[in-house]
Amino acid sequence: EADVAALCAACAIDHGIGPVAETPGGARAGYERWETFKQHGLRGYHRLRNNAAAPPPEGVSRLSPYLHHGHVSPFRIAREAAADGSDGAEKYLDELLVWREMAYNFCFYTDELETLEALPDWARETLEAHASDERDALYSWDQLARGETGDALWDAAQHSLLRHGELHNNVRMTWGKALLRWTPTPSDALAMLIDLNHRYALDGSDPNSYGGLLWALGLFDRPSGTEVPIYGTVRTRSTADHAERLDMDRYAGRVTRPAHPDAPSVAIVGAGLSGLVAARTLSDQGLAVQVFDKGRGPGGRMSTRRTDNFSFDHGAQYFTVRDDRFRRYISAWLDEGLVQPWDGAIGVAKEGTIERKDSPTTRYVGVPRMSSLARHLATSLPVRYETRVERVARDGRHWRLQDTEGTDLGTYDAVLITAPPPQSAPLLADAPALAEQVRSVTMLPCWAVMVTFAEPLPLAFDGLFVHDAPLSWAARNSSKPERPDGESWVLHGAPGWSADRLEADPETVGTRLLAAFFEATGLDPVEAPFVQAHRWRYSMADEPLSVGCLWDPEQRIGACGDWCHGSRVEGAFLSGMAAAGRVLGMPVATG
Repeated sequence: EADVAALCAACAIDHGIGPVAETPGGARAGYERWETFKQHGLRGYHRLRNNAAAPPPEGVSRLSPYLHHGHVSPFRIAREAAADGSDGAEKYLDELLVWREMAYNFCFYTDELETLEALPDWARETLEAHASDERDALYSWDQLARGETGDALWDAAQHSLLRHGELHNNVRMTWGKALLRWTPTPSDALAMLIDLNHRYALDGSDPNSYGGLLWALGLFDRPSGTEVPIYGTVRTRSTADHAERLDMDRYAGRVTRPAHPDAPSVAIVGAGLSGLVAARTLSDQGLAVQVFDKGRGPGGRMSTRRTDNFSFDHGAQYFTVRDDRFRRYISAWLDEGLVQPWDGAIGVAKEGTIERKDSPTTRYVGVPRMSSLARHLATSLPVRYETRVERVARDGRHWRLQDTEGTDLGTYDAVLITAPPPQSAPLLADAPALAEQVRSVTMLPCWAVMVTFAEPLPLAFDGLFVHDAPLSWAARNSSKPERPDGESWVLHGAPGWSADRLEADPETVGTRLLAAFFEATGLDPVEAPFVQAHRWRYSMADEPLSVGCLWDPEQRIGACGDWCHGSRVEGAFLSGMAAAGRVLGMPVATG
């Protein structure tokens, strides 16, 4: 029998979107939902269809995903609804036959469906005339996707999409129109509507979805009698007014419930990038997570060392984007001012010469320091710092964690270990198959040296790949955006050289790497007021595993990190997301 969860995990998809267990695919499930609605909801459809707080099967049929994927026949549904003969059935047929077929025909005959050209002339012209109107607020894709606008109705609606893959049609109207106020232009609003709907909705990309999304911008509608900012004569829908018409407590309680029916609790060991991404993804889906980290703050190798007047990104120097799943987050973080491109001049130093290294790839850094991104991801997450997890032991059907003092850290339904392999393997003692895989990864060390100078160095490069040991990299940290004034550099020792001197005196290491820097650049040595060395014992994987993450579905324990997925910041991000996806894909308990 095929392992569907494992097959899905192997796909290059957005693993932050979990399965919707309450809406299983197939004709049997689809017709069961129809039969339940037909008996308990159809006759009241004309009265309750606009009430998003009505508990299923009252209100709406929630058949759209089954119709979209062809799991049920609209003709059979129509015949059986017509046979009912009630007022509710008559209105249901109006939606199923008239509005649904109109959307299908519109999509079939419209070429530029995802542009404002799809709108009637009056709607497009009035929106374009008000395109430069000041917006109430501008939110990034990440803020909108996670339902973080502060608007109670809109955020609840987005959580309905994010966690349960559905959005009540009447709420969709209000949800859609609000985006005109929160995006720079009408074209941006339409693009965001399509992205959020198609990414999360089980019926995303359905012609009926396009009809509903474009309706928010004026399709299949009439102009209002009053022209207002941003909307022009496109009719508005106030989220506050809509919330007044709803039992918001009931609606919010239903749509913000956890995505996984069992709501498993999850312990995550490590607050580096992988751990934070996994934790935030699971938290966004309504699961209870607890993160533990032995450090004083988040970030791991994305941390920043600060002195009185300087800051040093002494671990990860920058990151690039190759995967579209990572790209959409970087785009959002650019909008939020969390990251910026680093346009420093990069060169290659080899055998006493330096050549410029041109690359079309954009290098990004966190601002005002690399650790800023980790701190952003940790916001609102429960993280226990300065807590070293010593033992992860099986306790019945759960996992019990203890720290180095033997203190009980609680029991959890699932555990994710995100520490470097030599630290992860002992914690996986009760999952020996995973521990063996983890032990197969060799981690390379790196000595990092932080240096300041009284005056700018006469060097035309801000970053250097050094091919002559003992150095491998040098960066003018102060050239990165929003860094403190002054001349500061970070030097990285070559892996082999660092390994040979792993237990060396930090002061000696600092002196040697600084001398190597002057040798590699050909600069005359000058005094450095501040020199400090830091040892990264587990800097990067010699040969990453080339898997998203490791996971034991029977024991519900896994491991992730950049050592799984490519030894880059992007790899750490995607590995954390993959691990979260395995948790979200855990089978629902049947006992």
